[in-house]
Amino acid sequence: HPPPLPLPTSTAEGRKWKDAVIATRSHDRYEASYDFARYKEADPPGVESWIKAKPHGTWCAENPPAIAIDCEMCETKDPVTGVTDAKALCRISIISATNPDEVLLDTLVKPAWPVIDYRTRINGIKAEHLETVQ
Repeated sequence: HPPPLPLPTSTAEGRKWKDAVIATRSHDRYEASYDFARYKEADPPGVESWIKAKPHGTWCAENPPAIAIDCEMCETKDPVTGVTDAKALCRISIISATNPDEVLLDTLVKPAWPVIDYRTRINGIKAEHLETVQ
């Protein structure tokens, strides 16, 4: 087993989130859903698709102590192999968890493969919304 993950206990604001972090990690599906070693092993040989975050420091002191992320997905299909990706990112929204009115990022994302199901009924995203996205 890897060493235990740290808890947000270094600041008063971080300590407000400690119980939520503990509850999240105790969920029945947490280990299976966040087994990052397994995901990294799934990368093809020679491909490093993971990005390591910079260590905490003064550069991020003004960032919110917690954020909320929402991702909208669509389904895409590789035109060469016919392989489908049912969870292709098409929008990402990030807000400050301590001030939900503070939008840090809200952008559409153009999937690498052609979209075969925009899931408009769920996310409101249509083909024309992604046409000019690069």
